[in-house]
Amino acid sequence: MGATANAGNNAKVEANPNKLGNDVFEALKNNDAAKFKDCFLGAKYKDEMATMLTSVELTEEQKSNTLTFLDNTVKFFSDNDDAGINGFFNLLRSQSEAKGIDWSTAKVGNINSSIVSVTDFGMIINVYKIDVEFKDKTDIDHMISISRAYDLPSGVIAGDAKIPY
Repeated sequence: MGATANAGNNAKVEANPNKLGNDVFEALKNNDAAKFKDCFLGAKYKDEMATMLTSVELTEEQKSNTLTFLDNTVKFFSDNDDAGINGFFNLLRSQSEAKGIDWSTAKVGNINSSIVSVTDFGMIINVYKIDVEFKDKTDIDHMISISRAYDLPSGVIAGDAKIPY
């Protein structure tokens, strides 16, 4: 799936992108910010991301820019006791409630994943795109869309998510 890192850490995430989709669903359903944080790019995965991103041939300037982008992304999500990732979690929860989603009755349906090329970290990389379809007691279709999930040696982690409907 594109550039691959050789170094690992002790992080334990699922290597299956569909499992990651289910984990993000379960975290939102159960209002579990800690589980949500474990699914997303943060300080715990920074070294693996850096290794993956720099495992391809880059000029020194490209390498520096890529690693600076990674540092800034991790800093945004991790600083102030993970305020960025916690804020993101709370935003998704409130957006889903505004859409009328009843998490207490939500049941996951199909989870679809594919590999797509995106521009991220100042370079074109292959990532997983994961869509989690679910319904609640209203029987209305809803979806969690993870537009960027990174395949690391310790598993697949999310870089973004939204609830389009």
